[in-house]
Amino acid sequence: MSDFYQIKDNGIELYLVISANGRKNQVIGYICELQRLKVKVASPPVDGKANEILIKYLAKEFSFPKSYISVIKGKTTKFKTIFITLDSAEVKNFRKKLDLYYQEKLE
Repeated sequence: MSDFYQIKDNGIELYLVISANGRKNQVIGYICELQRLKVKVASPPVDGKANEILIKYLAKEFSFPKSYISVIKGKTTKFKTIFITLDSAEVKNFRKKLDLYYQEKLE
């Protein structure tokens, strides 16, 4: 299952739907119709706080520095495109990790 991300020249784009005001930060599912992962964040969607928490969560979850991760689309909506800057070797390893992550967390 790789339709919730796309490999680019210098990294990977992740396609997410965010649900703010959750009890904890977590991936809670996959929305087939939208081809996006659904992620809850424990922050209100005010003044970019949910985006900050999302970046911190993804950095921790996937073991990347926060500086590698940015919201490139959807900064003020629940539909987000996240970009993780990686070199080609990191992309290959992360792609495997994403596919395993999907299997463990969502299937």
